[in-house]
Amino acid sequence: MLKSLAIALLVTAYVQSPESAPNGTAQAPVRGHGKIQRQRDKDHNLPVITPTEANAAEQAASAPRQREQLTGNDKELAVNITGLPSVALAEKHKSRRDSVLEWGPWVANFLLVIVGGFQALLLWRSWKTVGRQADTMDKQVAEAVKASAEAASISAETLAAIKRQADLMEKQSESIETQTGILKDSVAIARDSAVAAKASADIAIGASLPKLVVEELIAVGAGRHVDSFFQYPSVKITVKNYGQTPAFLKFWCLCFSVEDLPDMPVYEGPAVGIVLKKAVIEPGIPFTLPALSSFHRQHFSEEVAQAVVRRERPFSVYGYICYGDIFGSPLRRLKFCEAVLNVFGGDTVCDWWEGLSPPDYAGTDNYPFREKTEDGGSEAN
Repeated sequence: MLKSLAIALLVTAYVQSPESAPNGTAQAPVRGHGKIQRQRDKDHNLPVITPTEANAAEQAASAPRQREQLTGNDKELAVNITGLPSVALAEKHKSRRDSVLEWGPWVANFLLVIVGGFQALLLWRSWKTVGRQADTMDKQVAEAVKASAEAASISAETLAAIKRQADLMEKQSESIETQTGILKDSVAIARDSAVAAKASADIAIGASLPKLVVEELIAVGAGRHVDSFFQYPSVKITVKNYGQTPAFLKFWCLCFSVEDLPDMPVYEGPAVGIVLKKAVIEPGIPFTLPALSSFHRQHFSEEVAQAVVRRERPFSVYGYICYGDIFGSPLRRLKFCEAVLNVFGGDTVCDWWEGLSPPDYAGTDNYPFREKTEDGGSEAN
C-alpha cells in the first residue's frame, strides 16, 4: 500500500510541473523579494516596462533592417549591439496552485522517505523473523537428529533383545522337542500300561461276572414210541454258572426245527419269552430250567416225525437264556443249539450234537433290545 501511495505522489508531481510559454520557450519562474526589485528601479530611474512591451519595441526597431537584408544580395552584414533595454519584472501574486506546485515535490520526496523508512523497517522485521525461524529450524533439525540417533540406538537395542529372545525360544523349542519325545514315550508307555490294566480289569471283571454253560440237554417223555417225541418234543436243559458271582435269570426261549437252519436265528414259536421269576444260579451250582407247560410246547405232524426218524429231515433245538449280574451290567444272553445226530429206541431216543449249526446260534452276547422306529416297527440296539 505504501508503494502505491509513493507512485501516486510521483505522478502528481510530474503532471503539475511549469507550463511552456506561448511562443514555445519555457518561462522560468522568477523568484525575488519585493524590496530588492524596488531598489533596482530607484537606481536606474527608469520606467517599468513589461516583457511584452519590450519585445514589441525591439521588433519595430529591427523591422527595417530585416527588410534590407531580405532585399539585398544575401550579403553578410555585421550588426553591433550597443545596449539592451532595461527589463523590470513585476511581482506576481502566488496562488494556491503555485504553492502546491512549489511544495509538491518536497512533500512527495518526504513521503517517499517515510515510505522507504517503513519499508526498511518491514524488511528489518522480516529479516529478524526469518532469522528466528532459521534458529528454530536449526534447533528442530538438531533435535530431530538427536531423536533419530536415540531411536536408532533403541532400535539396535530392541533388535538385540529380539535376537536374544529368538535364541532363547530356539533353545526352548529344542528343549520342548526333547520333552515332547520323552512325553510321547511316556504316553506310549502309559497307553500300554492302560491297555494292560484294562485287559487285567476285563479279565478280573470277566472272571467275576457270571458265565453260564449248558451242561446237559436230554429228551424227555418219549417212552417206547420214538415217533411221539419228534411229534411233541420236550427236553430237559441243565445250566451251570462258571463265574464268581450269581446270575439272575430273566427269561428264556426254546425252539424246535425240522428244516435246515438259516444263517441268522429266528426265534419264533410258543416257547418264546418264557419269564423266569426269582431264578438265581449260584457260582459252581447247576440249574435245570423248568419244564414247558402244554401250551408252550411245539408239535409237528406224524408224517414229519416219521421223516425225522427215517433221517429224511433234520431235527434241531435252539434258544437262549437271558440273565443279569450284581454289577448292573447290560443283560446278557446264552445262546445254544444242538441237532439230532442218531435216533435210538428206548428212553435215550437220540444223541445230541452241538457245533453243527451256524456260528450265530451259539455263544454269549448282550441282549439286543429293540426300540420303536418312526414307521411303527422296531430295531435292535
